[in-house]
Amino acid sequence: LLDLFSGGGLSTFSIVAMGLNPYINATIIMQLMQVVSTRIDEIAKEGELGRRRITRWSRYLTVALAALQAYGLTVLFQHTTPAILPADMDWFQRLTIIITLTGGTVMLMWFGELITEHGIGNGISLIIFAGIIGRAPRTLITTIQGQGGGLQDYLPFILFAVVALVVTAGIIEVQQAVRKVPIQSAQRVAGRLRREASCPRVLRLRVHTAGVIPSFSALRVVFSPAFYPPSCAAAPSHPQLYLVV
Repeated sequence: LLDLFSGGGLSTFSIVAMGLNPYINATIIMQLMQVVSTRIDEIAKEGELGRRRITRWSRYLTVALAALQAYGLTVLFQHTTPAILPADMDWFQRLTIIITLTGGTVMLMWFGELITEHGIGNGISLIIFAGIIGRAPRTLITTIQGQGGGLQDYLPFILFAVVALVVTAGIIEVQQAVRKVPIQSAQRVAGRLRREASCPRVLRLRVHTAGVIPSFSALRVVFSPAFYPPSCAAAPSHPQLYLVV
């Protein structure tokens, strides 16, 4: 699942192996800090200037989290079976990997912000979607080739496709849904004698305002037990392994 959200970069250990996970984590942390810290909440309410400051802090936090997660991944891949990275790496090799992975995440973050600034859409979501959908043709071909020649062999695949389409349509419907709350204001005087009737206005409240933040937060919680030993006796001698969380 982590490899899915990184667009397949984790399975090949490419320069974008971590994907946008550090940036998403940094954004979630900054949004939570607006509730915890009164000062950050005041800055966030300063309009465009406050939004830029929060975005700049999110970038700095992204670099720190990316470096921390990159270090955790190097330790994790040193102790996998079979080992992906050599166990006797020196500090220079480890630092090179950390800088490379951190730079890949920063590059993706920059691309996402450029896409958003040019009005194409939400750049971060589009990059994640492109990474996931880019693997769809290969997965589809592999699945079809693994099936038999009869219709009953393709029935589970067809059922899965129908369910996927229905779920996607439901998600889009909920995401685009809004509740229109009418706002009625009093009449106002325009000039000495003429009164203007109030124009009915509508406050558009999104039915689903949280976006993808709950899903990514749940992903972190689900994966946390996988990196911890079941008991203290089974704890490995490398606690840095837990930093990948």
